[in-house]
Amino acid sequence: MLERPTSGILDDINSIRERAGLPAASISSYTGLLLEVEAQRRKEFAFEGHRWFDLVRTGRALEVLDKVTHINQTLFPIPQAEIIANNNPDMYQNDGY
Repeated sequence: MLERPTSGILDDINSIRERAGLPAASISSYTGLLLEVEAQRRKEFAFEGHRWFDLVRTGRALEVLDKVTHINQTLFPIPQAEIIANNNPDMYQNDGY
C-alpha cells in the first residue's frame, strides 16, 4: 500500500486554521485529514453549491445525505441530443430518467 504524506497536509490545514485564529489541528490519519478538508470546504464554500459535487466525487453522498437513498440519485440525465448524436449502440440514458 502506498504511504500517504500526512504531515504536509496537516501543515496546510494548520496554516489556514492559524490565519482564521483557530487552534492547530492534531490529526494523524490520512482519512481524518480528508474528513477535515471536507469539513473546511463545507464551511468555506457554504451556499456556493460545492458540497454536492464533493460528496458525489468522493462517493460519500449516500452515507452523508439522508434524502439520497440510491446511487442513481447522484447521476444527471444525459441530454437527449447527445444520445441521438452518439453512434455507440450501447449508449443509454442513466437509470431514473
